[in-house]
Amino acid sequence: MVSMVAVLVAVGYAAVSQGNGPAYLPTYALLSLLLISWLHNRANVQQLELTAPREAHGFAGAVLLLPFTLRNKKKRAKFGLQVRSSLGGNAKVGKLSGEMEGNISVPGLPRGIHQVAWLEATSIFPLGVFRSRTRKAVSCECAIYPEAVGELGLPVGTGSGQPEKTGVIMEGDDFVGVRTYLTGESQRHIDWKAVARGQPMMVKQFASTAKREIWLHNQDLRGVAYEAQLSQLARWIMQSERTGLRYGLSAFGASVPPGQGNTHYHRCLRALAALPGQATAS
Repeated sequence: MVSMVAVLVAVGYAAVSQGNGPAYLPTYALLSLLLISWLHNRANVQQLELTAPREAHGFAGAVLLLPFTLRNKKKRAKFGLQVRSSLGGNAKVGKLSGEMEGNISVPGLPRGIHQVAWLEATSIFPLGVFRSRTRKAVSCECAIYPEAVGELGLPVGTGSGQPEKTGVIMEGDDFVGVRTYLTGESQRHIDWKAVARGQPMMVKQFASTAKREIWLHNQDLRGVAYEAQLSQLARWIMQSERTGLRYGLSAFGASVPPGQGNTHYHRCLRALAALPGQATAS
């Protein structure tokens, strides 16, 4: 922008000071080009509708894919848009004719509950000289779960006054079906043949030797650093869900009764995400 204005001023000054008639032609041509570019740039971000879901989730240490929907209310296509969020990150949209869904890649968010206050679409179309933007207020809560890491196996003892933990489930050899892939878990049992056919990521399940119910709680992790405890609990939740085990969570005042399934899985992980930092945790 600065360089274009400098060229315009220099050419215009030469035309006026030298009384050079032909020099007016590039001056007016450049001025017209800038004016048309500004008008197209402004029109490229008008009549846009940005929305986000009420909830999103991811793991600490990984890129959060924040879903969004972008709708063009005009018949004329829009080009070269970039969508940003109040949490950072961006997504590029080459051409928008009607409505599209996408994800904003937001890196580096720590464990916790984060609020997305707004989404913003920016454009430097067509010449990259001007930048226009439109911002829409949204209400989206992003739960960033603890990083699911840890070397300890699932607990089998009793503690903290919780119901007795009668053992854990072990995978057998008999294939019994598939289930939805859980974000962050091992990809060892993914049905890659189905993925190659264009189907969603599914995980193969195998018959187990027993169906047990256990409680996962922080008192099994005494002596381990606070955040490391949360990471190990997240790992146990993932392992329990993957093996079809009924599990409950009791950690630092957060309690989720035993259950299983995708909704229960995310409920337990969200409870860990919502726990305070170490300085205020009891």
